[in-house]
Amino acid sequence: MVTDITERKRADELCNEKKRLEFASKAKSEFLASMSHELRTPLNSVLGFSQLLSDGLAGELNEKQMKFVNNINRGG
Repeated sequence: MVTDITERKRADELCNEKKRLEFASKAKSEFLASMSHELRTPLNSVLGFSQLLSDGLAGELNEKQMKFVNNINRGG
């Protein structure tokens, strides 16, 4: 007696591939969440200090310095 298990093997392969892709997706999401936090925290500090500079709280800025501070704010 012979039984064709081609369909069952294919289903198992698809199930394994689905699990692998779900694991990869979860790992990617966790990585992106971590990197987002790691980048956002120092960037907020840089933007906060550049805003203080542009508001003149650290003293007057000349035109060139103001241009640089504005570039920091736009880039952030």
